[in-house]
Amino acid sequence: MVCWCIGYEESSSTQNGVEPNLSVALDKTRLLLQSTLGSDEELADAASETDPRAMDKVRSFLRVLADNDAVCALEYGSALVRFQSLSQVQSSLARLQADNLHERREVLTGAFEGALPN
Repeated sequence: MVCWCIGYEESSSTQNGVEPNLSVALDKTRLLLQSTLGSDEELADAASETDPRAMDKVRSFLRVLADNDAVCALEYGSALVRFQSLSQVQSSLARLQADNLHERREVLTGAFEGALPN
């Protein structure tokens, strides 16, 4: 079994208080990978906020891990996501497949029943 560890340290400089694109991308990737190990609701939230091209790249990365019997860990800032076994990698890959992720529009109706004071 091969283990890949990915670590990244970014300089503290930001321009005009805006976080650099790489920082945002790493955080979203970590969140997506973490969500594949969590509940369906967490995965749905993370997947809905992820660009389809980025989702394909994450699938490809997980496929490379699975094909090579490898696991990985991604640490960014103080957050860490770790695949501890090949079965976790395979399960995450299966959960990210396009036929597992469905997007649909629902119309819900309701009625205003009152308000709380203040």
